[in-house]
Amino acid sequence: MKKRLLPIFLLVLAMVFTGCTSTQLEFWNKMQEVQQWEAAEVKGTVNMTMSIQGETVNVAMDLDGMSNTKDMSSSINMSMKMDMPSEPTQSIEMKDIKMYMVDGQMAISKNYITDMLKVSGKEVPEELAREDVEYILLEVNPLQQELLAALTQDPAAIKEFYKTFADVAEDMGINVEVTKKGNTYSVDLDQTEICNLVKNIIVTGTNNLESLNKTFKLGLTAEEIKQAQAEMNGVQAEMDQIVQMISTMLTGSFKMDYTIEENVVTEKVTLVVDEPTFTGLKMNMDVAMTSKKVAPTTITMPEKVLQLTDAELAELIAGKVVMIDRTSNMMTTATGEFTPCKVVVENGKTFVPAKAVLGALGQEVVYDVQTKKVGIKANDTFKALNVITKEGTSYMSLEELQTLGYTVVPQGNYITIQ
Repeated sequence: MKKRLLPIFLLVLAMVFTGCTSTQLEFWNKMQEVQQWEAAEVKGTVNMTMSIQGETVNVAMDLDGMSNTKDMSSSINMSMKMDMPSEPTQSIEMKDIKMYMVDGQMAISKNYITDMLKVSGKEVPEELAREDVEYILLEVNPLQQELLAALTQDPAAIKEFYKTFADVAEDMGINVEVTKKGNTYSVDLDQTEICNLVKNIIVTGTNNLESLNKTFKLGLTAEEIKQAQAEMNGVQAEMDQIVQMISTMLTGSFKMDYTIEENVVTEKVTLVVDEPTFTGLKMNMDVAMTSKKVAPTTITMPEKVLQLTDAELAELIAGKVVMIDRTSNMMTTATGEFTPCKVVVENGKTFVPAKAVLGALGQEVVYDVQTKKVGIKANDTFKALNVITKEGTSYMSLEELQTLGYTVVPQGNYITIQ
């Protein structure tokens, strides 16, 4: 359910610009006018400095691109430089990172992935090392594609979208002040306002899942909606306390200036965060983007591509890895899938379910009738495992996993296996 809910939580952000003031409404309408441009040329920079416990990372990014509204095609060229905390400071530079979006598919040049793997000390997978692969082709989320199409091409859909979220925003009291000076519209929030806004967006999206599901055809079942709302009801009482605690722990601000001229739009965003007590986090981020109205141009997909799903790409980068939470008895894979995974401790040893864990790591666990043992089956061969049985489930120790060649890292409440 998580993947299908994410776009809606992003869309609920639109509610912060729906309210009662004429400036907010004017800003929203101006944004809609810009979205009606047939095509736009975009140039921008991102500069970020982030420090945690004295370890500082600097990131600088430049990008330029082209976007067509009618067919929703786009192309972007980026370069990135990162200064990593080390002795001496390590600089990572990546140039000519290209991305294309055409017909609901996105392609990203493989050098972005391979460079990151090399920097982290990992080998580049054979699939990416091939000379006939220059780009990774990914499927775009169908919901995002459908909504983007509706909101850029169908005036009736835009009106309905605005009405739906305006009604929800009014019911929930979500409102962010927009000020205007000349052609520049500004939003300026402090840490308390940011925390409250995030909380209200999450609560609003969850409480209105049923109507959002119907309006935007999310495909959520009644049980999924009921479960999400039950979980939200369980934590909503604590959310105000959490917001208050975070607000006292850190200082920060978010400022956006959106300057709209005849054929040019300039956006400047500044985010500042400082939490000195627990994490020692300090972050400063500046984003500057300029969009210029231009004539449409034909954008085509590159030819030398390797088609992957999001899950396949995540697995290709991270490899087979699982993380088990001892407290919740839940296992998470590199692709973000959650599975119940009870942890058992016996005679000072920690045991995990053999079939669930090894299955997530790509192994087939079976029961061999002849030997009457549980083991791994691969290429018609069988390797028995040392297991214990609890309530009909076979458990194997962390030491047994290590004998199979896996790296096991217990840390606090978590166990990482790779």
